[in-house]
Amino acid sequence: MNSSDVLDNLACSLGANNELPNIALAHALCESKDADAISKIVDALQSSDTAISNDCIKVLYEIGERNPELIADHYFSFIQLLQGNNNRLIWGGMTHLRR
Repeated sequence: MNSSDVLDNLACSLGANNELPNIALAHALCESKDADAISKIVDALQSSDTAISNDCIKVLYEIGERNPELIADHYFSFIQLLQGNNNRLIWGGMTHLRR
């Protein structure tokens, strides 16, 4: 997977009203183990666009379920989510730290 266009595969970018594209993206990232693409997803958690950050936490949640080692180095980003005001991101951050 090309890490430069990874955000183009998010549900919100595709105009989808469900989580299926995010789940598919997570599966693809688990298979490819593309650290750059995963880092781009983690970085996008800080997006001012709520749809993007919500989709990214879903992708990371799915990656964490399948292969937590792929996101383990990003623990500080998950800690930072705990200080926010988006409950979905706070919950996602806590879920990742629990692993």
